[in-house]
Amino acid sequence: MMKHKNLFLVVALVLGWLVDLLFWKKSVGISFLVWTTMILAGGLLLSRVESVRISRWSLLLGALALVAAATVAFRQEGLTVFLAVMAALGSLWLLALTWRNGYWVRFRVRDHVESGFWAGVAAFTRTPELLKAEQGEEGAVQVSGWRRFWHSVGPIVLGILITLPVVAALASLLASADLVFADRLGALLELLDLNRLPEYVFRLFYILVLAYLLGGLLLHAILPRREMSRPDPDSPWLHPFLGWTETVILLGSMVALFAFFVVIQFQYLFGGGANITQAGYTFAEYARRGFNELVSVAILTLAIYMLLATVSRRENQSRRRLFSILTVLMFGLVIVMMVSAWMRLGLYEQAYGFTQLRTYTHFFIPWLGALLAGVIILELVGKRGWAPLVLLVLCYGFTFTLAAVNVDGYIARQNIRRALDAQALDVSYLARLSDDAIPVMIEMVQMSDLPDEPRTRLMVELACRAALQSEEQAQPWQSFNISRSQAARLLNENSGLWQDFHAGKAAGSWTIQHGRNTYNCPAWYGMD
Repeated sequence: MMKHKNLFLVVALVLGWLVDLLFWKKSVGISFLVWTTMILAGGLLLSRVESVRISRWSLLLGALALVAAATVAFRQEGLTVFLAVMAALGSLWLLALTWRNGYWVRFRVRDHVESGFWAGVAAFTRTPELLKAEQGEEGAVQVSGWRRFWHSVGPIVLGILITLPVVAALASLLASADLVFADRLGALLELLDLNRLPEYVFRLFYILVLAYLLGGLLLHAILPRREMSRPDPDSPWLHPFLGWTETVILLGSMVALFAFFVVIQFQYLFGGGANITQAGYTFAEYARRGFNELVSVAILTLAIYMLLATVSRRENQSRRRLFSILTVLMFGLVIVMMVSAWMRLGLYEQAYGFTQLRTYTHFFIPWLGALLAGVIILELVGKRGWAPLVLLVLCYGFTFTLAAVNVDGYIARQNIRRALDAQALDVSYLARLSDDAIPVMIEMVQMSDLPDEPRTRLMVELACRAALQSEEQAQPWQSFNISRSQAARLLNENSGLWQDFHAGKAAGSWTIQHGRNTYNCPAWYGMD
């Protein structure tokens, strides 16, 4: 029995309005953390007034959502921010499915799909429950507080809707009759900014739509129509239909193929660089080909395993044991291949330096290897149904690793260190990095053993960044980002480092003058 219908409506409307306040025509920053916090606070408030107990696993998921949302406020690198937003939204979605029971830790693939479907249905169908009249003790219909409110406000809204076109038509005629009145009316309309009326109507519309959907999800999370049964990760969710012979042929063939590949890797990659050059390849040529493909093989192998574990028939103990042996062998070989991919990537980074894509892969491979090791353990202990939870842990782990490492700062540090060993420094690539890299660049440019050429180019880059910052417009508080704020502060505090690098602007582009040399700031600085 729902105790506080109106409070559900108020919370849903506030959350919908916050989307407009925090995100309309504003870049994402601290606003996302504020919105995530308000959603969790609204859920806690409604649970308290409805006397609903929250699972401790839901509290953990809420904490993960807050950590992910906070990442958006202190990082600017593209993939890190995207994954953090997805992690926060995914956590909130799982909370809507399992707020009371915390069953998300036990979900199989089928449970994710099925519970997600019913949550979607609830989002579109349950909000009208908040507007329904209630039955009194003797069967008399009691009008809800919301309806009493609408009976009071409804005539006012209708009156305004009728009045607006009439007054607009008469005002137009009067403005045509008197120029002074027309000037005063124009000033009034400019003050009210009625030219943006279509925009206001659209924004009001999507606020109401969001409030409607959020109201249904809040009801589904806190007061579900029926309690979810406790999922059993070890129970099959699909009747096996693939024959044992077909399963063994597929698994055996994959094991044989991977074993052959690993033998080649031990002969060439693991056997030393001399073997690679004797085969007619340079380090760079050998490294360039392969690590993306090897990561794809690992992901595809994992998908095939999960499919076979679901659809293959294993009627007796000996067949189940052989299935486990083959899968453990297969994933063991894939882990060796991941080591090969890691070494290939290391050779590639050694030859050409770090980029964002290489850095993503650099940190993704260990997490993928941990996932494969986790699947091996689950297979050995007969708990393969928990694989979705292990995959979820991988997603959170990879996302938070990128946030903690600071991808763009890591790239800047590694590439500048290469310059200390007399290797080429691609400053034009550093110029493409976000403000996350600024603290590292300022730190590294002050190193005494940095060669003159890369130091000069870094000074030019920092002078360009400082010049760009000088003409940036103030951001609204919703777009506040710790990384951007820190970069601006450090550029101001350390401007003396590049005082001999004079910034100027001609034809809309910044240039840096140093001695007799003129450097053009990158063209993409002025791009959104």
